[in-house]
Amino acid sequence: MTATKALLALPTILAATLLTPAMPAAAVGPDQPEGPAYIPAGFACPDFNVGYTWTGGGNIHYKELLNKDGSVRGTVVSSLGTTEFTYINYGPDPSNPVPGKTFTATSGGSKVTTEFEEDAFTVTMTGRNNWLTLNGPDIPGGVSTTLHTGRVTFAFDLTTGAVNLVGSPGQEIDLCAELR
Repeated sequence: MTATKALLALPTILAATLLTPAMPAAAVGPDQPEGPAYIPAGFACPDFNVGYTWTGGGNIHYKELLNKDGSVRGTVVSSLGTTEFTYINYGPDPSNPVPGKTFTATSGGSKVTTEFEEDAFTVTMTGRNNWLTLNGPDIPGGVSTTLHTGRVTFAFDLTTGAVNLVGSPGQEIDLCAELR
């Protein structure tokens, strides 16, 4: 799959993706969020809101990759901890979320490598990661969400804002189908 997609990361190592605003200042694993986070209907799944929560994490290791001049050219974040993500169908009404069917995925023993370039960066995740590819309403083919496990590589173009899924040879699960 190489189509440009809007992506949302939910790997065990949330720090490495640069997309998770609630990452603690120190690279420690997330415990349990206060409540589920939500992705509105029409962005993750066409006809219902998707909630997610997690437990676990921890034992995170962070390393900067340096150029000869000392500038940072990338990062490596690895985790030996296990995290369980639970995705929840919260129905179509965002003002009255009613929890329905759930799907749980486990991740752990993972590594996320980020390589920086002048106007872009590439992220490669290996091990037992969980990564959601969200096809929003502006993506050809319509709204859908794929849960990737295993190796996933994607590139961010900082000039255009485009995200390109370079490769995902691991397992892919249609999360919307699992939550129906």
